[in-house]
Amino acid sequence: MAQPIVPPLARSFASEVGNPMLGWLLLAVALALLASLGLVVRQLKRKIQALGAELSRHKLVCDSSVAGIHILDQGGRLLYCNEAFARLLGYSAQELVGLPVEHWDTQASATPYPSPAGAPARRETVFQRKDGHMLEMEIVLRRVEMDGAACLHGEAIDVSERSRAAQRLKLVANVFDHTSEAIMVTDARGGIIEVNNAFVVITGYSRDEVRGCNPRFLKSGRQPEKYYANMWAQIAEHGTWSGEIWNRRKNGEVYVEMETISAIRDAKGDIQQYVAQFTDTTRLKEHEFQLQHVLHYDLLTKLPNRLLLADRMRQTLSHAKRTQQSVAVLCIDLDGFMEVNESYGHKAGDEVLIDAARRMLGCVRAEDTVARIGGDEFVILLGDMGSHASCQQSIARLLEELASPFKIDGGTQVRISGSVGYTMYPTDNSDADTLLRHAGHAMYSAKQAGKNRFHQFDVQRDTRSKANWSALAKIERGLERGEFVLYVQPKVSLSDGSVVGAEALIRWQHPVRGLVSPAEFLPLLDGQDLALKVGNWVIDQGMQMLSRWSAAGLTLPLSVNVDARQLREKDFSKQLTQILQRYPEVPPSQLEIEIVESAALDDIQSVIVLIEECRALGVRFALDDFGTGYSSLTYLKRLAVDTLKIDQSFVRDMLVDNDAMAIVRGVIGLAEAFQCHTVAEGVESWEQVASLKANHCEVAQGYVIARPMPSGEFSNWAKNFSMPSL
Repeated sequence: MAQPIVPPLARSFASEVGNPMLGWLLLAVALALLASLGLVVRQLKRKIQALGAELSRHKLVCDSSVAGIHILDQGGRLLYCNEAFARLLGYSAQELVGLPVEHWDTQASATPYPSPAGAPARRETVFQRKDGHMLEMEIVLRRVEMDGAACLHGEAIDVSERSRAAQRLKLVANVFDHTSEAIMVTDARGGIIEVNNAFVVITGYSRDEVRGCNPRFLKSGRQPEKYYANMWAQIAEHGTWSGEIWNRRKNGEVYVEMETISAIRDAKGDIQQYVAQFTDTTRLKEHEFQLQHVLHYDLLTKLPNRLLLADRMRQTLSHAKRTQQSVAVLCIDLDGFMEVNESYGHKAGDEVLIDAARRMLGCVRAEDTVARIGGDEFVILLGDMGSHASCQQSIARLLEELASPFKIDGGTQVRISGSVGYTMYPTDNSDADTLLRHAGHAMYSAKQAGKNRFHQFDVQRDTRSKANWSALAKIERGLERGEFVLYVQPKVSLSDGSVVGAEALIRWQHPVRGLVSPAEFLPLLDGQDLALKVGNWVIDQGMQMLSRWSAAGLTLPLSVNVDARQLREKDFSKQLTQILQRYPEVPPSQLEIEIVESAALDDIQSVIVLIEECRALGVRFALDDFGTGYSSLTYLKRLAVDTLKIDQSFVRDMLVDNDAMAIVRGVIGLAEAFQCHTVAEGVESWEQVASLKANHCEVAQGYVIARPMPSGEFSNWAKNFSMPSL
């Protein structure tokens, strides 16, 4: 059994002090002191534990804070930082402790680090991380006491992303307010939330006037409700829509805008806002309209042009087919218009064209079409035309209007007339282009019949003409196979009887039928493209003939005939140049081109240009059948040909008909006045030759001198010819 400790201690204290009672007293005191000390130690331990727990809590709070907490001494050196601060700078906390603030704060040296007194102070600066990357920071600084010394407690927050977001918002705001494209933002119900400056400029409404309003107050009423219904249906389905909208400005003016509307949805897919962006395209629309007008309308008369006419014809014919109605196509040419142009000038001609267009419009219904397709040529499209009789009544009214005097140049009156050709669908069951061509053919027939009248296209005759296509194909094959040849008819001088040239005449040396007269095949070529091919062949063969004559020592001019179809070709002079270049040994002056008077006068301006171009090449011109057409002095002066050929009808009758003799003498007199040569064609007797010589005609050709002969026989004939003395 253990022995008690206290009695031995007491005996020990008693023996030391020599007094048992005193020993016990001292022992009691000692025990009391020990008990008190234990209590103090326990209390101190509890305080240390509490302080450690508080420090742990403070450290946990500091380390878990998103702010970079740091403490600086009065010299600006780091005493403490949390993990967030260290992570911001890319260091460990141990690396940062003791470093001066300038080590990471790029503005600390330029701006003294604040030591705020009292209230916390905020400061914006830029930190440089360990890797060199820059951070925009916001710091809150407070004065704190630490071990009796003043220190700075800082909380640093990285505001780089917030700064970038602010910059983006500022940029968006600048774009929103300064873009030329109007922007309107509405809520999900359509109430306007915000608009930009461009919206204000375009619509004329201020921001305050439109906020909270529905955009439908801008509607102009020019587009049906179905248009908007389709628009919203597309937005609902696809989230966006683009198109044209006609709206009305505050001042009442209607304008057109090109608009895009987009639906803005949240994360759940619900629509939060609508954003509309649009530009004012009114001027562009007006310009587009002007371009379309220029493209589809005649600038002078404001009538539809050929392009718009073709579209109208397709629509009208399509409607006629569905409704089984008749359609009339009229082609009108103004008779005498060229004389007005020549006599009074183009300004007067324009006045006549404008007035003629006005009169034509007054003769038709609003749903009919009057078009100008070029020069003085017009087309009228009459839909729902009941009969030929009603169509002819309309044409008669039209001709009556065109025959009334026109006032020009402030009051001067001039007169013209109209030649009208027409065809009717479905009697003429053709397409639009063919109907127009048929009406044109009929119009030319009206002009040839005496003008100021109308002529209907003959469908049956056209059917018969189609039978000639096989004949044309045979002619073309014959040309390709070399079956055509040139004959020549000599021309002799009446003054001395010398041979002064010849005229080339085409013949068909048919392999079965033998020599075919040109009267059988040339009429088939009238108006056909094949006529161009044949005409160029004649010129080329004529140049070959001149080349052979030149090689044989025979230098004489040769005349070839060019028909109206070839004269109207714009590149005639170009094709002639190419032919001349193939025969450089032949002077171009040896080639003379004969044109028929009536063909020349049909389009005198074009013929004048053609003659000027060809004369520049050295080629000469003769006017054939002179006296059978208008025989105008003005035309003769402007055409500036080298030779006038007196038509054989006058030569044939000159000895028995005083009028024919007067015409022959008149032509010779005109030729002398205009310094032209004269050739009488179709001379059949020496009495005619003597009379022509007595009246100072220079040259004659005809059967009495020589019939047309193969070109190979001409040289010998020319050497042996001798005209009898008259």
